[in-house]
Amino acid sequence: MYRLTPLSLIPSQRARLVAGRSSRVIQDRDALILSQLEAHAPNGERYSLVARVVNVGVALLVYALDDGISRRVRDVQTQWTSCGPAYMGNKGAVGVRFRVPWQTEDDGLGEVYT
Repeated sequence: MYRLTPLSLIPSQRARLVAGRSSRVIQDRDALILSQLEAHAPNGERYSLVARVVNVGVALLVYALDDGISRRVRDVQTQWTSCGPAYMGNKGAVGVRFRVPWQTEDDGLGEVYT
């Protein structure tokens, strides 16, 4: 499993100008990161995006192996918060939480990742 955090996608001085329009930037970065993960995977493994959370110019992207954990991830929760003048997002935090069951049958138990 790979976790990229925090990923500053837009310089903070420009973040206020593009607030609400970062979706395209995130999609481009996601595609680039995924292509690089798979290009450098030692055995040609494939990865999936498990979770994504964005706060203006800061993003958290979590990837997992297709043949492994990504199919078992459950209860994905994302959260973000801004602080600073007018809550513009120049400061703040992003977070992800999810559960991976210990067994293939989801019995409600498992490891929680935050």
